[in-house]
Amino acid sequence: MHFYIEINHNVLNTAHMDNQKLIQTLINRRKELRLTQIQLAELAQISRRAIIDFESGKTSISLRRLTRILYALELTLTIKPGGSRPSEAELRELFKDDE
Repeated sequence: MHFYIEINHNVLNTAHMDNQKLIQTLINRRKELRLTQIQLAELAQISRRAIIDFESGKTSISLRRLTRILYALELTLTIKPGGSRPSEAELRELFKDDE
């Protein structure tokens, strides 16, 4: 499966996007909307600490919280079937942080 984030009808394919690129995309969107971390936390109904830790890359975030952040940033997450199964090397790279 491939994951896509749509920003104003521009679709980012996250199949080869690392966490830092995703985080930076969300930070850029927050700044584009002129939201502070506190304001984003209030809109997403999560703690400011969760926003700070996520944006700094200190911690991963649950799908539930990510969905709330995306909604607050007026973004959508779309999951579509991919073309082919990732290679073993791609899977190792994708999950290297889990080791």
